[in-house]
Amino acid sequence: MTTPTHAYAAEQGIRRYSVEGLYPHPISVTSLLKVMAPATALTKWIDKRIVSAAIEAYEKTQDADVALQVGLGSRWGGSAEADLGTSVHYLCEISDLKSLGRSVDPHAVTDTKKAMTYVRQWEKAREEHRMEIIATEVTLVNAEVGYAGTADRVVVVPALSDKPLNLDFKSAKNIYNDVALQCSALANC
Repeated sequence: MTTPTHAYAAEQGIRRYSVEGLYPHPISVTSLLKVMAPATALTKWIDKRIVSAAIEAYEKTQDADVALQVGLGSRWGGSAEADLGTSVHYLCEISDLKSLGRSVDPHAVTDTKKAMTYVRQWEKAREEHRMEIIATEVTLVNAEVGYAGTADRVVVVPALSDKPLNLDFKSAKNIYNDVALQCSALANC
């Protein structure tokens, strides 16, 4: 999972954005979705991770307390899926910044070969649709309602509109309903 700029963990696992002049700080779109649409794909995936880790720990130790701690500890731990998503986001950002003549400080990426498949698809779409990259990994704020989020990209796609559009990269096998809520919320910032 990526850590957006200006975001921080606040009360009861809620993420907020530190935005100058706004207090309380705006709540994150993903935190709102956990309340509004708790059965999101991300929530289901996390629940599955917790249960799987707890069962595996119980089979090894036969200790329910240990199994519970291991399960809960796995909630935000690394996974192949999360690492792939993070790598795809990072490598797409490098590609976009290079296309704009800018650079990024490199860091380690897991499974570059698999991630690059997604990056090549993004580069092809960017080129075919002549997208103009306005911003990468940018914090968007709806001060009136009091929420914020991070758009993976803000672009102009001439064939669709001359207005900026926000894009969110997903490396999952499906497009889930909560993605529409996330993108709609960001579009209203």
